[in-house]
Amino acid sequence: MFHIAICDDEPATCLHIEQVFFEYAQNSNTGIITEIFYTGEALLEYMEQKNDIDLLFLDIELPGKSGAEIGKLMRESLKNESVQIVFIS
Repeated sequence: MFHIAICDDEPATCLHIEQVFFEYAQNSNTGIITEIFYTGEALLEYMEQKNDIDLLFLDIELPGKSGAEIGKLMRESLKNESVQIVFIS
């Protein structure tokens, strides 16, 4: 199972990315789970409890902490080196 997280404050962007992976999963018979977060703080809270995300689409411009700050905290504070981060804007 491949676990993808999307963190963007714009619901339409999250829905679009999720839809792309939903269609891919159907066409390729691949197991994909998606999680959506609208703030970096919510994502960090989730990551503190579960560290099972394989791929993260992370908006650079988020309310509160920026996507760049969130990525840095994931690597340094949470010691998560395994998640692949794709920055979006």
